[in-house]
Amino acid sequence: MGVTPYSEDNRKVQWNAAPAGLEAFKYWIDMFDTFKIGDQNFNQGYETAFQAGKAGMIIDGSFAIETTKKSTNADWGVATIPTKEEGGLESNFGSYWVHGIAKGVTGKKLEASEKFLKFLTSEETQKYWLSAVGELPAAASFADDQSIIGDPIYGPFVKGLNAAHATYFVNEKDERQLIIDQTNEIFLNHAPVDKVFNDLVGKQQAIRDEYFKQHNN
Repeated sequence: MGVTPYSEDNRKVQWNAAPAGLEAFKYWIDMFDTFKIGDQNFNQGYETAFQAGKAGMIIDGSFAIETTKKSTNADWGVATIPTKEEGGLESNFGSYWVHGIAKGVTGKKLEASEKFLKFLTSEETQKYWLSAVGELPAAASFADDQSIIGDPIYGPFVKGLNAAHATYFVNEKDERQLIIDQTNEIFLNHAPVDKVFNDLVGKQQAIRDEYFKQHNN
């Protein structure tokens, strides 16, 4: 809704920098609490539920494509995530990971690591990984590959990248768990949404403060 979630240097949590931040949080909470698009007591994983025909829609990454193809009997398709309002701000979450070489690796281990990274990032390997798993290739050389962008399954994921951004997590596990714990205060304990939101911002900020305190460079 127009609020930049983090400062440019990623040190400051800005979710509550403007009233629209709380508005966005409430809108997100309403998806569950008011519009009932999910269920706290639903025991199956969302992918399993979709594959079994018990859930009508899921939001997931391209890494779920091959499993969905193999396990879903019903007709299904892929679409880009819509904006809240037609013609509204187009922003989507994009996730990725990187393969790196640990600090201090030298000699033959370094040579082997470099060789393996070259293999992982080769066009041939990326194309195979797409067909075997569904994850989009990272090489820019695939940006105009019609076999990918014109595909009814892969294509919408590529289209979504035009408005995608990746969040700078400093501790993804703890940041995610904090969101789960705090939103459960609303869903299970009926805590006021505005109070939970401000508490969440403060606790998220504490995680970043601790991280940058340890990684000042």
